[in-house]
Amino acid sequence: MGIFPRNDNMAVMPVIDSINRGLARMADGGKVRFLSINDKLAGPDGRLVEGMMNADKLHPAEKAYQVWADALKPVFQELLGPPAAEDRAPPPTGDPGARR
Repeated sequence: MGIFPRNDNMAVMPVIDSINRGLARMADGGKVRFLSINDKLAGPDGRLVEGMMNADKLHPAEKAYQVWADALKPVFQELLGPPAAEDRAPPPTGDPGARR
């Protein structure tokens, strides 16, 4: 994954962009994949779209997690095949530590 854009200090964006370019060069498209969703999180000016990050301006908000999940679906389908006809996953709890 590419490092996400930051609005709290735009001066770091050239560093983030440089690191992401380096990460992308390491990817071979087979065993090593690189995925950046920054173009969906931020506008053409590099500023985050409203609602993509939580109030701390660092961690993704639900909207950004959906963008991330949507971008990962084709990769997972390529690696794992199409979704099963029947979803046997347990219902979401909202708490990853919840036990049945």
